[in-house]
Amino acid sequence: MDCPKCGHQQADTIKCASCGIYFAKFAEQQSRLASRPREGMQHAPPEAGFGWGAITLTAIVSVVLVWGLMRGRTPAGAATTGPARPAAELTPRGPEAPAPSAMASSARELSGLEAQLARTFPARNAIESARNATVFIKTGWGMGSGFIIDGDCHVITNRHVVETDGARVASTVVDTPEMRWRIESAEQQLRANIAQQLQLRNALQGQPGTNLQVLEIDEHIQAMRAELADLPGRVRGAISDKVEGS
Repeated sequence: MDCPKCGHQQADTIKCASCGIYFAKFAEQQSRLASRPREGMQHAPPEAGFGWGAITLTAIVSVVLVWGLMRGRTPAGAATTGPARPAAELTPRGPEAPAPSAMASSARELSGLEAQLARTFPARNAIESARNATVFIKTGWGMGSGFIIDGDCHVITNRHVVETDGARVASTVVDTPEMRWRIESAEQQLRANIAQQLQLRNALQGQPGTNLQVLEIDEHIQAMRAELADLPGRVRGAISDKVEGS
C-alpha cells in the first residue's frame, strides 16, 4: 500500500511507518476540507438591494433637514445632538512651541553686512557675537574701536576717533643728529648716583569723596578696545578713559 501523504510503500493498511499518519483519519480530514467551499457557497448571503433599511434612513434624513430649516439652522448643526466638547479636545495638538530666543532669531532674516559676517564668522557664543559687531576705525587724526548698532552699519565710537577738539599744540621738529646728541647727553646724566630720599605718606586708593559712579572690571584695558558687553552679548558701555595704576 502506498501512503497518500508521503508515498511510502508498506503492507500495513492502518498507519504509515514513515510519516506516522493514520490512513482513516487522513482520508476523513481530506473529505472535510473538500466539502468546505461548497458549504460556503450554499450559506452565502444574498446581495444587498434597495430595501426597507434604505427607505428608513432616507426618511430620518428628510426629517432632520426639515427640522433644521424650521429652526433656521444648517442641517449639520441640527444633526449634532451630543454635548459640545471642549476646545482643547477639538483642536489637534501641534508641535511644541520653540523658545523665545529661537523664535526671535528665526523670525528675523539676516541681510547685508550682518548676513555676510554670519556666513564668514559664525558666532557660537556671546563673545563671538560681540566680536562680529566690533570694528576698528582709523582716520587722519585718530584711531580706535566701535560697535555696530543696526543693519545699516551705523557705528558708535569715541569722539576723538572721528573729529578733533580744535586745540593747537606748539611743536619743534628736531633733526636726527641733534636728537642723537640729546639722547647721549641724557645717558651721561643718568649715570649719577641718586641719593635723595622721598618722604612717602599714607594714601587711599582711588579718589574718595567724589560723586562719580564707576564700574570696576578685572579686564586689562588696552588701546582701541573700549567696549563692554555682558554674557548674553549686550553692550553695556563704551570706555573713553581709564585711571592709570588702577
